[in-house]
Amino acid sequence: MERPSAGGLLGFRVVILVVQASLLLGKGVLLIEKHEGDALHVLEIVFRMSEGQWLHLDFMTPLGVLSFAPIVWLMSLGLGAGKAIMVSFVLFAAILLPALWWACYSRLSGWMAYAFGAVVIVMVSVDRSDTPLDTAARTAMPRPTMAAVRTTQSTVTAPDSSLLKFVKSFIVWSLQRIS
Repeated sequence: MERPSAGGLLGFRVVILVVQASLLLGKGVLLIEKHEGDALHVLEIVFRMSEGQWLHLDFMTPLGVLSFAPIVWLMSLGLGAGKAIMVSFVLFAAILLPALWWACYSRLSGWMAYAFGAVVIVMVSVDRSDTPLDTAARTAMPRPTMAAVRTTQSTVTAPDSSLLKFVKSFIVWSLQRIS
């Protein structure tokens, strides 16, 4: 197989990133379906840092400052917590774009270079798996996260999970064909 064109590969990555960003930011609601405790942990840290507290000095967390700094920065620009979280996903994917382009251009050939780059951008931007929680745990678990997120200024939603399911299935199928 031939190496893909450098400009075509980069253009394809940019188009995928723009489509993914529009899907993420289009609806205006951040829906948290799983890991509510982690979401509350992130929101608490972001709000503390917005108030001027310092990570590891004023409060403890196992996560580093770069996990929250983009969200805090976006909130200081006037975005709500939910929208800031989703925009930070898109920014992270944009930062990875040059390295991803080079990895695909120099290491992969043919359609695999395009597919791998698209999958990585989608997976970095958001991962919404549809594996439901156990029903007993779901009914026993309090769900304060939805109310907490809805009280933020503005929030956004993740894209339709069917796209992500298709992409994941495509990756598995591709890896099986290669090996």
